[in-house]
Amino acid sequence: MITRELTVTNPKGIHVRPSGLLYKAALKHQSRIVLSKNGQQADCREIVMILALGAQQGDIITLQVEGPDEVEAAAEIEEIFSLNFMDTD
Repeated sequence: MITRELTVTNPKGIHVRPSGLLYKAALKHQSRIVLSKNGQQADCREIVMILALGAQQGDIITLQVEGPDEVEAAAEIEEIFSLNFMDTD
């Protein structure tokens, strides 16, 4: 299992579009991808669960990835966070 702590840098937090990016990334991988904030967990294959985290700018999100392609899956999620959810606004 891979565990990382990621910071939400997007001023809008994790809203619908970033949730969709995380969801699409999760569907490409066999591994289970879970985001956690303050004890609340969200499976990345469930957009509503990601949104329910209510992640805002500055929040620390724990990423946990477990499965046969966990290295690749974790790298993709980390990249999405590092690129500010590809938000250009």
